[in-house]
Amino acid sequence: MGISFVSKIDEIHVTGESAFGSVAPGNGTLSIANTDNSYLTIFGKDGGGFSDIDGTIVLKDYGSGNNLNKSSNLITAKYTLGVSSTGKLIELPSTTGDPTAITHSSNTHTVDFNADNQNYNITATNATNTIAFSNLAAADIGKQGTIIITNPASVGSLAYAALPSTAYTPGGSTITFDVTADAIAVITYFVIASDKVLVNYVGGFKQYGS
Repeated sequence: MGISFVSKIDEIHVTGESAFGSVAPGNGTLSIANTDNSYLTIFGKDGGGFSDIDGTIVLKDYGSGNNLNKSSNLITAKYTLGVSSTGKLIELPSTTGDPTAITHSSNTHTVDFNADNQNYNITATNATNTIAFSNLAAADIGKQGTIIITNPASVGSLAYAALPSTAYTPGGSTITFDVTADAIAVITYFVIASDKVLVNYVGGFKQYGS
């Protein structure tokens, strides 16, 4: 496997390609994967097709059956490893880069919880807009972020449909969406279960003091 122990200084040397599980890394890294390849932990330095991770530890959700060379840049890892208050290794959702711009399909804006990022941009259309959720799973528990909604300049037909049943609002109340031109609103969310997303809507944002 390319792993050797140096007893006098208690080191493990990783050479070549070494792995526990069915996913083989490259360029002197050590990986640990489960049987369906859905998680991969990488220790070391990858100088191949992905960015240098410079000795950090990265935990990436690649999806069932996807190998390392089919995934995206390691900088956009969905999870990193952290340490809990009790000293255990835990998964921590990562915030990476700019918000994900959602492209609507027939006025439906789908928030993909499997995206590497935690924040999303929705540009509403002058029609009835539907905000949908996809790929909501147990692996997303703990993920939190913000959905930014920007209205169009023309709003003669602007409206919003009800949120999906997996959305939980304070008191179960419905949301009165701001439908004024160019308005900006945000939905903050927190995933607490594979079928429950706590959300809170705030609209009417304007320039401070205006």
